Amino acid sequence: MKLLKPNTLEQPELEPKAGLYQRLLSPLLASKGRAKWVLWITLGLFIISAMLPVMRLVPLKLLPFDNKNELQVLIDMPEGTNLESTAAFTKQVQTLTWQLNEVSEIAAYVGQPSSMDFNGMVRGYYRREAANLAELRVLLVDKSARDHQSHGVVMRLREQLAPLAKNGIVIKVVEVPPGPPVLSTLVAEVYRDPFVDKHTHRQAAQNVAARLRQEPHVVEVDTSLVAPAPLQRFITDKTKAALSAVATQNIAQTLSIASQGQQVGVLYVSDETQPVPIQLQLPYSERNQLSQLLALQVRGDRDLAKTSNELGITSAPRPLVSLSELGEFKPLNVADTLMRKDQRDVIYVMAELNGRTPAEIIADVNADLNASDHGFEKSAWLTRHFLIMAEPRHGNYRKELMLTLVVKVSGVSPLMCSGIWALLLPLRSVLYLLFYAFKLNLLACR
Repeated sequence: MKLLKPNTLEQPELEPKAGLYQRLLSPLLASKGRAKWVLWITLGLFIISAMLPVMRLVPLKLLPFDNKNELQVLIDMPEGTNLESTAAFTKQVQTLTWQLNEVSEIAAYVGQPSSMDFNGMVRGYYRREAANLAELRVLLVDKSARDHQSHGVVMRLREQLAPLAKNGIVIKVVEVPPGPPVLSTLVAEVYRDPFVDKHTHRQAAQNVAARLRQEPHVVEVDTSLVAPAPLQRFITDKTKAALSAVATQNIAQTLSIASQGQQVGVLYVSDETQPVPIQLQLPYSERNQLSQLLALQVRGDRDLAKTSNELGITSAPRPLVSLSELGEFKPLNVADTLMRKDQRDVIYVMAELNGRTPAEIIADVNADLNASDHGFEKSAWLTRHFLIMAEPRHGNYRKELMLTLVVKVSGVSPLMCSGIWALLLPLRSVLYLLFYAFKLNLLACR
């Protein structure tokens, strides 16, 4: 038997080929002195990088603008505007929108919402069903066939539609957000304490909206407040109605048929696929006049009025009584919309931005909240930074805005925290470099 002995010759070790990163850093970390200089230089670069967003030399924004082929135009007419006036104004907005070369298709929705998408679901556009509300769905040509991004088209369209937004008319140009949908680009939540009245709460939200309107490049400032809408309520005189044998239910039914209408039957027409409903209702010109409604007559109930004769007690004749003899209209206001979040009353103040980042706006508004009358010098917004962020618009603004401090503008603080967190994101690469340089320094020191 022959035993095979292993080969005892030593094989030469092949040195791995050094990479570019190792060839660059090896001379720098060859000694402790050079390694310390690398750490100090990295720390200096870190401080310089951190100061770039603070001094507003680079924009502080989480997500870039997206380039979509779709946008929306929302039209809010004053409360009480009829459907015909809203449709006529929507036609004017549509004509101006067609003047943009990037527009390929427009679909108009007057008095009813458009098809619900993800953005509309979050913002509640599917609830826009009223005679004073309208919406335009605008389709742009493909992004490969146009020079401007959708954000640039939106900015041009806002400037073109700005002259029409007057006399209580609100026009909003909405673009699809690059990330998850939000209520608006900039949102402030105004809460009130339990013992603060509603008028103070509304005034505080209006002060915040007025402050945002004074900020440059802040457009489409709006609140969740609803304008007071008049309401006419018919108050029945119970004594006169009882003497006339008229029940309150009969009065309510008569006014409901006159103003809202009631279907009393259907009409079968050979050219129609569905039966045509027969609607009993006063004409539009008459049902909006209180004098015409008061002239309506109601017949008394036979079972309520009785009369006596030689034969005994019999039912009295059913009299026709006009509504003006049974009561009167009392002017009231429609109840305000109540919004609650975390079991607290809240009013939202929303705004869109043209060319500025939300963190800059939030910082400037916060600076006005905490500023004294002579705390800042007046300067243009391009020269501001996060160390001296803004100046009060006028000396009495802080005294007026103290009202909002009572009810706590809570929406600004979370946004400010998100802006500070966004400030750390551009420095992530510097932190990684500092960590690896420190690790290599430890290896070199060994």
